[in-house]
Amino acid sequence: MSPNTNNCSDIRSQFVQEYFSAVASAERLHARERGRTLMHAQAELLFHLNGEGKCAKCPAHVRHVIRVTTVHEDGGGFDFDALCIRCQVAEETIASQVTFSLKPEHLNQLVEVLENYRPARAVAA
Repeated sequence: MSPNTNNCSDIRSQFVQEYFSAVASAERLHARERGRTLMHAQAELLFHLNGEGKCAKCPAHVRHVIRVTTVHEDGGGFDFDALCIRCQVAEETIASQVTFSLKPEHLNQLVEVLENYRPARAVAA
């Protein structure tokens, strides 16, 4: 089943619960690892909501659409909406600084999903 065709609320609920679980477990981590864990959890939830993306440099599919901003030694830099692992490693090799972030519209979507989330109620036997 394609992630972007999952409109069933119980499936969506499962992915939101997984996100909350990742957030809770990240509290025990050091700042750098916590940031990586939270970014991954957010990107995974977005994947289940929107499906995959495309690499900005090649035709590869990208599961986690995370913006990559690079700064080079000469002061120049690039913004990529998403990079596959191969292109990301290439950019990390030639860049003096690499920053990962979520696009503002994805953050807005996460906020909307999380604000409207209502946990499924257990059925009494």
